[in-house]
Amino acid sequence: MIRRHPRAWACLFVYSGILLEVALIGPFSSSTRALILVFVAVVLLACVGWLIHETSGSRRWGNGRLGEEATDEAVITWRRRSTDWQVVRGLPHVGEGDIGHVLVGPGGVYAIQSTWTPEACELDHGAIVGLHGREPVAQAQESARSVQQLLRDSPDHLDVTVHPVVVVWGPGGPHLDDGWAEVDGTLVCRGGKDTAWLEHMEGTELDRRSVERITDVLADQGRRTTDQRRRRADRPGPGAERPARALGA
Repeated sequence: MIRRHPRAWACLFVYSGILLEVALIGPFSSSTRALILVFVAVVLLACVGWLIHETSGSRRWGNGRLGEEATDEAVITWRRRSTDWQVVRGLPHVGEGDIGHVLVGPGGVYAIQSTWTPEACELDHGAIVGLHGREPVAQAQESARSVQQLLRDSPDHLDVTVHPVVVVWGPGGPHLDDGWAEVDGTLVCRGGKDTAWLEHMEGTELDRRSVERITDVLADQGRRTTDQRRRRADRPGPGAERPARALGA
C-alpha cells in the first residue's frame, strides 16, 4: 500500500512531524498545545483512512460500479433509438464477479467491461495503464471468451464471435480521437463519447432470429445464476436450526 503512493505517505509523515514539533516546542499555553495535538491526530487519521480507501479493493469495486452504472444509462438511452439491440446483465464470469453488460444486436455480440477513474490513464502496448485493480482489456477479453463458451455449451450450440469492449468513464479516461480505438481485437472506448462507440457497433453481422436465440440463451443463464445465488444465500449454515416440516411432508 505504501509502495503505491510513496510520495503521499512521505508528505503525510513529514508534515505531521513538523506540526508536532511546532506544537511541542512553540510558546503555546497548555490548552492551545492540546488543541494543536488533537488537530494533528485527527488530520493524520483522516489522511491515513483516505489513503487506505484509495488503495483498497472497496475503491476498485466502487469505480467498477460507477462505470457500470454510467454504461447502463448510456446503453438504455441508445436502445430507445435502436430497438433491435438487447442487453443482458449479471452473467457469471470465469473468474470472480459478473460480466457487466452483454449487448446483442445486428452488429454482433459484445461483452462490455466498464470502469470509472479520476486518475489519468492511457493506452500503452495493448493495455490501459494507470488504473487500480485488474487491467480491463485482459478482463474484457476473458469476459468475451466466457460468453462465447457459454453459447457453445448451450443446447443450441451457438457458434458466435463475442467482441470484448472496455468503457472507461471519468475525468481520467484515455484520450481517444474518435472516442474509441481497437486494441488487439478489443474495442476501447471513452465513456463520454458513447454515441460514437455505440454507433461503431452497428452492423449486419446477425439477423433478428439469431439475436433472439442468443439473447434467450444468455438471459436464461443469467436467471439460473441469480436463482443459484439466492438459494445459496437462503441455505442455513452449519449448526443452524432446520425449518420445521409438517408430518408427511
